[in-house]
Amino acid sequence: MREIKLELIQKISKENLEKLRTLRNNKKISKFMINSNSITKQDHRNWLDKLTEDNSKKTFAIIENDNSIGSFYLTEIDYLEKSCMWGWYIDNDYSGDGLGTFVAFSCINFIFNNMKLDKQTVQVIENNKRAIKLYKNLSFVLDRGDTYQISKDNFKFNIYSYSLDKKRWTEYRNELKKDIKIDKYKINIII
Repeated sequence: MREIKLELIQKISKENLEKLRTLRNNKKISKFMINSNSITKQDHRNWLDKLTEDNSKKTFAIIENDNSIGSFYLTEIDYLEKSCMWGWYIDNDYSGDGLGTFVAFSCINFIFNNMKLDKQTVQVIENNKRAIKLYKNLSFVLDRGDTYQISKDNFKFNIYSYSLDKKRWTEYRNELKKDIKIDKYKINIII
């Protein structure tokens, strides 16, 4: 069984922080980000400093064998409205074997069960077909009125929002669990 940790980014080593920055700047990953600008070391430090003071955001490193392999991040956390937005990325070397689906499934559970939120939303660029398929498979529903465009590399792309509420998740979670390699991974989320 492979053991995966999600650890608050403020608690990980400098080496793993740098690995995440490098990974995020990788063209194979950044091309699917809404903001695909390259992040400098100073930008990363400034962002991390602000993150510790902002209760509406949480960022976790996805770690296997003490090595950062991706990031899961929550934004616009609103405890009054009981909602948040989230996103994530994972090293391409780790995609294709069900790990991403397992991490997403675990994060959805964490948001509903541990954070006690009732609604979560993801935004995805239209050319990220794998992510769109994943969110649909995890019972997210397209928010029809919440689409906008961005310009990127001299092209315009639609950004779609998909949402999942706790009631829908409760209805579909056990059915989805059958298709996810639950027994292949173990996850530990460290706050």
